[in-house]
Amino acid sequence: MPYMWQLVAADMQHNTTCWSNMQHAAGRLVSYLYAVRTLIIAHHIWAAEQDLFLNFDIEYLPSSSHHPGLPPRAETAETIIGRVAPRLKVPSYRDHAREAQKFRLDDVIAEQWASKSRPYVHAEVLLLDWLQNTTGGTGSFRFFNGWQYIGASKPTCKLCKYYLDEVAPEVKVRETHNNVYYNWRLPDVYRDSGEPAARELSPEQLKKWRDIMNRIKTRVWTDTERLLEGCGSDARDHDSNTHTDYIREGISISSLTLSSDEAGVSRLPYR
Repeated sequence: MPYMWQLVAADMQHNTTCWSNMQHAAGRLVSYLYAVRTLIIAHHIWAAEQDLFLNFDIEYLPSSSHHPGLPPRAETAETIIGRVAPRLKVPSYRDHAREAQKFRLDDVIAEQWASKSRPYVHAEVLLLDWLQNTTGGTGSFRFFNGWQYIGASKPTCKLCKYYLDEVAPEVKVRETHNNVYYNWRLPDVYRDSGEPAARELSPEQLKKWRDIMNRIKTRVWTDTERLLEGCGSDARDHDSNTHTDYIREGISISSLTLSSDEAGVSRLPYR
């Protein structure tokens, strides 16, 4: 196993993907075993009064519609910077963009622009939006055990994290993997959008919504500045946890056996 970790390190250093992808795939397989162990522990903790695995209902929300996407003609890096950057910083950032042309920056933008763009609302934001616009809002009584938490099968993307931080800081989600997705979009707030959850906003609500969007844009622009100034990105190659530490520890089926101390209650027969 130490030899594999050496291969992974060398793979990442030379910007290839063979061994690092193998490490990720192995970690994903182990994560299923980890999930089963977590479910068993949860069963024992709440089996007496609030068993999550008895008499439950599964409900779902329809996915959002896809936004039409970008205009047909691609913009250049200089045009985008002139439109979104603070006025005093435009000249220096345009210099950074010209320097990045040796990496085909405008060509990359054009290729991405021409790709199939169908932005949609991510699951965490969709569920939060539904909660906020139905009776009870995000009150703790609407969550299991009063824990204001929205779970997901993968870590949260950067834009969902920014949105949730600004719109509902009381509701927690999984840690972000810091990736940003081209097809991400906000939930609809105007009735003419055709979305079932869309609604009309009062002038006060509209101002609050715009203030929230401006704060999110400020955070996105701060990330963009870091990239333009050569500080690098904090994004990951993969959008899911690999739990590679469990590979190092040699986790096995036998590790699913729980002591009463681990479970927090005396052992109960499985249902």
